[in-house]
Amino acid sequence: MTRTLQALLEDARTALNDAGLAELDWTMADVIVARRTPSGMVIGELGWRSQRVRFACVDRSVNHKLQQHGASWKAGLSASFAIRLVIHPRFGFQAEIYDVLTESLREASSVERLAAVCARIEREGWAERQRSLPDPGVPERVTVVTSVTAQGLADFLSTARGVCDTRVVEAVMGGDAASRSVPIAIRRAALDADLVVLLRGGGSASGMEWADEERVVEAVATCPCPVWVAVGHADDQHLIDIVAHKSFATPTQAAAELRRRVDLRAAALREADLQCEREAAERDASQAHRHATSARRAAVAVGVVAVVLLVVVVVLVTRGGI
Repeated sequence: MTRTLQALLEDARTALNDAGLAELDWTMADVIVARRTPSGMVIGELGWRSQRVRFACVDRSVNHKLQQHGASWKAGLSASFAIRLVIHPRFGFQAEIYDVLTESLREASSVERLAAVCARIEREGWAERQRSLPDPGVPERVTVVTSVTAQGLADFLSTARGVCDTRVVEAVMGGDAASRSVPIAIRRAALDADLVVLLRGGGSASGMEWADEERVVEAVATCPCPVWVAVGHADDQHLIDIVAHKSFATPTQAAAELRRRVDLRAAALREADLQCEREAAERDASQAHRHATSARRAAVAVGVVAVVLLVVVVVLVTRGGI
């Protein structure tokens, strides 16, 4: 049976609602195209990394917020928007914008730099470089790059206590200074480490622009030993997450992975010991069996010889030989 387009759209809207995708949510995005309709509504296209979606700004207070902060709807504007995914009867799948986090506003130059770094990641093969390194397994020497006052450091050390030898190389983990401090700290950390863990936790999600800076991304991607990244914000992926050997939402999760590996190795060693004991027991049992078999065979041989001698004696006696 042929269904109407309206019916299909209604089913799609129902599916969005059932999946919880129609709820209002905050997401970081770039404005790719924007224009104002005759009715005054702003429509266009949002993007993030390689993703694209049509948008419509349905709350005009967003326009006022942008104007108050010297921004406007134009290609290159980047911010955290409150959006709801919908299926419009006329325009189809799109994102409706209801609010903007003005603290997250970035100008076109920032977006262009981000695009340039993404292009270099692709060109240099940085996304695969760290992952091509041998897995550290259970590293003996772990160096943590972070601020010594970070809450994430305390969480990491608490979870990883007794798991491995850990040292800390301090770095600035927020603001403009971080883009200079973090690469230097990573290079220092890699001098004597099996694994470098770059972590940050407990702070604001703002001030994380350094995690997309080219020099930081390059330092992570080209580090000679594996780099794990755990910057403590599960909902916002950065370029350092893309090029890292492994990425974790929080420092605690990174430490838990180290503990899991230690536990697995301990279990494997216990199993190996048990296997050695089983094999030794099997060898002892086999050797005992061989000894018992040899003893039985010797006893049989002695018995046979005795019988033969007895027969010989009987024959000789019978013939009068003795």
